[in-house]
Amino acid sequence: MTLDPSKSPATRLSETAVPSLSQGFSGASVIRRAQQHATMAWKNGGGVTHELAVSPLDADFNDFVWRASIAEVNRDGPFSLFSGIDRTIVLLDGAGFMLELDQTEQHSLDQPYQPFRFAGERAVTARLRHGPTRDFNLMVRRSAARGQLDIEHGPGTWQFNAEVALLYCERGTVDLAFNHQAADQLHPGDLLQIDPAEAGCWTAQASAEAVLVVIRIALLPSAGAPL
Repeated sequence: MTLDPSKSPATRLSETAVPSLSQGFSGASVIRRAQQHATMAWKNGGGVTHELAVSPLDADFNDFVWRASIAEVNRDGPFSLFSGIDRTIVLLDGAGFMLELDQTEQHSLDQPYQPFRFAGERAVTARLRHGPTRDFNLMVRRSAARGQLDIEHGPGTWQFNAEVALLYCERGTVDLAFNHQAADQLHPGDLLQIDPAEAGCWTAQASAEAVLVVIRIALLPSAGAPL
């Protein structure tokens, strides 16, 4: 199965209000708060990462199918090597950094919310521009799945399609509805991890200042790992 980067991960609905937050949901999807994310060292020990979601749930750096995280980059240095992994990085906060790839290519990651993709086996070194930065990372095992990271800006109301696995609130607030019933609200740092069986059940209404990170995952036919 392939993902079409030109295809929107969500259908923007007309500006009808999501009901007030009066009841929860009982499905298999998960809402995770900012303070619940696990913090750990980078694979190479050179920085700190906050793991937002990983599949399968018990996977580590060596056997995940996909992984979403936020990294804090406080000094110049090399990125961890991830052979066989497709990576997407997005600057969230700070002045960004210059990336040197395989000592042959440079890319300036200094514009917020502009995804940059590269292969995890490439030798990448980051050189900070002006102080620490914070960035979103999506990693997908090439032999098992395809992934796509999109940025959505509020205001707006969306119904997410079957490929959407994760909705992360970077700024603003997001009112969530499940099967047209108010479910919960996301604040900065919160996320919704959507169970594949509940695809199409979720609607999100974002505030005017909201910035959302939307992750789509498509498993390859030979992959048996769950989303």
